[in-house]
Amino acid sequence: MKSNFPIYLVKVNKILLFLFLLILLVQFLFPPYFGMDSLSIGKVHTFLGYHPVWKDIPPEKVYKFMLEKGKIVSDSIPTSENKLTFNYSKYESHINKVRLIANTFLLSVTYLVLVLILTKLKKIRRRVTPE
Repeated sequence: MKSNFPIYLVKVNKILLFLFLLILLVQFLFPPYFGMDSLSIGKVHTFLGYHPVWKDIPPEKVYKFMLEKGKIVSDSIPTSENKLTFNYSKYESHINKVRLIANTFLLSVTYLVLVLILTKLKKIRRRVTPE
C-alpha cells in the first residue's frame, strides 16, 4: 500500500505559501502606525495600532490616543476657552516602519522554519517507508 504522505506535504506546502502571502498582503494593507507630537521632534510618540493604509488617521484621533496613553502634557490639553482654536495639526500619524519590518521578518522566519520542518518530515518519511 503506497502512502500519500509526500503528496499531502506538497499540498500543505502550497497552503502555507498561500497563507504566508495572504498575511503579508494584509500586513502591508493594514500597517502599524504611531502617533507623534511634531513639536517634540519625535520625543513624544505612541503606538496607534494597525490601520488601513488608504485611510488617514485624523490629528484629533491621534491626539485622543496620545491623551489616553498619558503622552500629552497638561499644558497642551484643549480647555473650554481654547477648544475652538486648539491646534490639533501638530499631532501626526506615521507608518511604524521598524515594527513593520520586524513583523515581516518574524513572519518570514516562521514560514521558513515550517517549510524546513515539512521538508525534513518528507525526507524522514521516504527513508522509513520504501516505495
